[in-house]
Parts: sequence; C-alpha cells; structure tokens
Amino acid sequence: MSPSGLALAISGLLCTPILAVISPKVQNYTLTAIEYLSELHIDRFECIFCDVSGGTHFDYDFQELIQSPRLDSIAKYVINDSSLLSHRAGLPWFPALVVFNVHAEKVYFNTDQFEINPHTRILILFELDSMYSVVVTLRAFFLGTHFTRMICLESTDMVFIRVGFNGTFDSFLGYLEPSELFKNILYDMGGRTIGYSGSARVSPKHMNWMKETACLFSNDPTLLVICGFERHSLHTADVKEKLLFLSLIIFFFLMTNAYETRIISFMIEKPSIHKIRTLQELIESGLRLAAEKVSKIALFNDPRFSGMLLDISNHSVDNLDGINAFYGPSSYMEDRIRMPVNYDYKRRRPAYYILDETNGMAVCLYWLPLYDSLMEMFYYTERIFFEAGLLTKWTRDDSRNFSSYQVRLLRRRDLNFADFQDRLGFDDMLPAWIAIGVGLVAGWLVFVGELILFRCFSMYDKTKDVGSKVWVL
Repeated sequence: MSPSGLALAISGLLCTPILAVISPKVQNYTLTAIEYLSELHIDRFECIFCDVSGGTHFDYDFQELIQSPRLDSIAKYVINDSSLLSHRAGLPWFPALVVFNVHAEKVYFNTDQFEINPHTRILILFELDSMYSVVVTLRAFFLGTHFTRMICLESTDMVFIRVGFNGTFDSFLGYLEPSELFKNILYDMGGRTIGYSGSARVSPKHMNWMKETACLFSNDPTLLVICGFERHSLHTADVKEKLLFLSLIIFFFLMTNAYETRIISFMIEKPSIHKIRTLQELIESGLRLAAEKVSKIALFNDPRFSGMLLDISNHSVDNLDGINAFYGPSSYMEDRIRMPVNYDYKRRRPAYYILDETNGMAVCLYWLPLYDSLMEMFYYTERIFFEAGLLTKWTRDDSRNFSSYQVRLLRRRDLNFADFQDRLGFDDMLPAWIAIGVGLVAGWLVFVGELILFRCFSMYDKTKDVGSKVWVL
C-alpha cells in the first residue's frame, strides 16, 4: 500500500466513531442512582470506582463516567486491576457504593487486598461479551465474603441482574428504580441453614436467639407493650390491640403497686444471722471461699483472698455444701442457688444469696467469621432480645427445666419433698384468679340484668301512662 493510501486509511479509522461500551443511557442511569443515594446518605458519601478491564480502549467510557461534573460533590476513590494495594490501602471500610467496570475477556483482580463491609452496595458494569469475566469476578468476591447488596448492569442494553447467594444470578430485570436497586438478600434467605457450634453445650437461650433472628415482629401487641417492638407504629393499632394495651397496663399497674409488698412478704423471712453485703465483710467473716483454680487463676493470685480459698476444680458446684461461700459467674450462680438441692426447707428460703458487690467483669464473645454478612443482624437481634427481657426469660426457662429434672432425680433417691409444697408459686394464686374471674362475671351479669330490668320498667311505665289517659270530647 502506498504511503498516501496508508495515511488515508489511518485518518478514516481515527474519524470513525467508536461504539460506546457504556451507552449514554446507562451512564445517565448510573449517575442518577449515585445522586439518589448521595441525597439519602447522612454521612460523607464515599464511592470507590474500580476498573478491571485490563487497560483496554473501553476505559474511556468509564473515565468519562468518573469525571462527570454531576459527581463533583462526592468523595471518589479510583483504582484499577494493576494497582498494588496494601492491606485496606487507605480505602474506606464501609463505602456508600462500589462501582466495577468489567469489560475484558479475562480479569485478574485480587480481592484479598480489597476488604470491605459485606453490606456494601456493589454495582458491576459489564458487557455480554465479558460475561465470563463477570462470573470470575463474582466467584472471587464470594470466596471469602458473602456480599448482600450486589447487582450487575449490562452497559449496552441496560439489563439488570440481581446477584444472590454464592454469586449466583437470581433474576433478570428490564428496569429498576434507583430506590429498588440494592436490596439485601438476607431478607429472603430461602430456608438456608445457619450453622453454629460451641465449646460447651449450646444453651436454649442462644438456640432461641438464633432461631428467632429469622422471625419478623409485625405489630405484635403483647411484645409492643412489654418489649417495645415497633413503638413508632403504635398509632396504627386497631381497636382490639388498643384494648389489649389498656388491660395490660392496668393489670401490671395494679399488681406492682397493690400486691407487690404482700407477695414479697410471703416469700421472704428475716435472716437468722447478720447478712454479708461486701467483699470486705466476707473476708472478715472467716468463711472459706470455694472456687475452681483451673479457671480462676487471678482469684487465687489475689493477696486479699490468701488463706481463705478452697480449690474445687475436681468437684461440681451444682450442690452447694451450705458451709463455704462459692465464687463464680453471676448468671451461673443465680441458677445454682435456685436449684432444689440448694434450698433450705426448714427456713423455707434459699440457702445462699449473691453479693451485690462484684469482683471483676468478663466480656462474653461470640466468634463469627471476619466478614460475615449475618454479624450485624445477630448484633441487632441480641440487643433487642436483651432489652425486651427475652434472653433472661429463656435462661429462666432453662433453669426451671433443669430444676424439674433434678427434683425427679432426687425423688428417686427417696428424698422427702413434703416441705417443698410450702414454697409459694404462681399456681398458689389460682384461687385468687378464680375469685377475680367469678367476681367480674357476676358483676357483668348483674349490670346486664339491671339494664334489662330498667328497660322493662321503662316500657311498663310508658304503657301504663298511655292506658290511664282521659280523653275529653
């Protein structure tokens, strides 16, 4: 080819417009979605733009998207697949949005250096010819983290693909509003199991916590009054719910104010000896303090308790001996002192009590994967169940079941439980409840009878007046 012909061919190629891989309508939709999210975002809106196209000529459309004047008010982090990132690399842990440009036949993106919150919104712009790269990218992302808000957007014809669990494609949609773009897939887990394990027996409290996490509280009137769920929608309650609210409020008010002192007086007696209230009084009392040295090394190294400690590492502390004081976690010891074997039937009171003063505090930990998408949900439900008192209730139920089992076991050993029936229980109030119920029913019957009699007498008086009228012509 002659030099003039070659120059003409090059000029023609330069003047020929290149078909945009990211079409104008997709660019406009992406910018609109970012603007919508930035308006709803309270804190600083941080957006990460990542180009994994391998440095091809398709990068121009993505660069045009990044440099749009409509995004001048947001914080942008721009990286590509050739960036050598250190751990976290100064990127935000929980950005408002991450936009990926996947327009290459093969991508090699290392997600180990790209660690973000699993609930981060992720938008992947791709072309149909690069579908293999999209699948590879999703597998790389879901290898260590289960992201919950990820969607793929075809950059030519604007087809939306929702990404489900393990990087699978859930649905193909023709259009989505920006408000419906990022939905959390945890709201519909499709019956997937949640595995758990423990170093010891998993208590019913924790089992119920994990099971109830998957349940939804939808305007439950009892939980609303007692626990405080959905208090913001109290005005939407119907007539039946409001009647239930009022009856519960009146019932608990009367019980706690009118009968609390009398009920407590039946359940307690004046102690026969001086009550120890502080650790210093315990040290000065001369009692020995029993504890497990294997797990309480710090206690045995404490000079304040030197000479009074008793190692019971090889013995169970379920059956308290009634002679020594015992040391242990508050929740554990609360269950132990309620056990039937630790009850003083002669004095009809628990043989042990717990000091108000504590000796240190231990923090309970639940081990979850580093980037587990269920972590925030479990944190929220545990806080809600704790504030509602459900965790305490489940613990008491477990303790009650264990105590019932122990009672049956001790009865097999011919232990006399005649005095056990003298303990005041909720069933002992059954006659009072029957009397209240009968009184209410009788009162309603009398009230209805009075209304009927009043109506009958009124009709009789009207009939009598009509019959006694004198007509004068």
